[in-house]
Amino acid sequence: MNLVQSTKAWRDCLPRARGVAGLLLIVLADIPSLRAVAPPPLAKADPNDANTTLYERPLNAVAKPPDVFPELKKNTEGYWLVDFRHLASFTFEAIQVPTPAKPDGAKPGGSLQPDAVMADLLGQVGSVNRIPPEVQALEGKRVAISGYMLPVNFDEKGFVKEFLIIRSPMVCCYGVAPRLNEWVVVKMDSKAKKIVPMMDVPLDFYGTLHVGEKYEGGVFTGLYRLEGEKTGFHSGQ
Repeated sequence: MNLVQSTKAWRDCLPRARGVAGLLLIVLADIPSLRAVAPPPLAKADPNDANTTLYERPLNAVAKPPDVFPELKKNTEGYWLVDFRHLASFTFEAIQVPTPAKPDGAKPGGSLQPDAVMADLLGQVGSVNRIPPEVQALEGKRVAISGYMLPVNFDEKGFVKEFLIIRSPMVCCYGVAPRLNEWVVVKMDSKAKKIVPMMDVPLDFYGTLHVGEKYEGGVFTGLYRLEGEKTGFHSGQ
């Protein structure tokens, strides 16, 4: 398959994708945990009750350590070798954003916007409060992440500018929804070598990793972001 055919195949597969947020809305549209619902009163919350909803759970609680977190090692270039055994080593649920109630006499357009509500709930956008320390420690590190490419944005010549690293190639066109910590949003450095879209091929992705919950317009868009430097076929390390 040449570059033109490969690019067309991806575009046919993702006709509604417009940037990272658009793709995530497509992939995650049917995940019930992302549907906005009005929160119950916090005063009635019981953190020890298994039926307690996500809204009622304290957001500043200490994250539970992962059951298994493989030892981190560096490759010969100095990149930390990371895969989804590390990134998805814990259970995570997105926060559902409530629709803010307008106060009496409020002016049109004067209510809080979803991002403002999210910032208030988390204390800050990009919070790491609910992420285990072992995963938080990856923040700002130069890493080599193994996974599969899911392109979301191309340049005028068909090269990939933005994409997701996903754990399984079954996400695109097969309807297999990933867990919320099973993808990484990647934006390649403008000086990086041009990247040809590749599907169903295990790859290594190199760059600086950022860790933290992120929401856009009240929609969860990921825990991980990579400032991409280069890609290569999976080394098996």
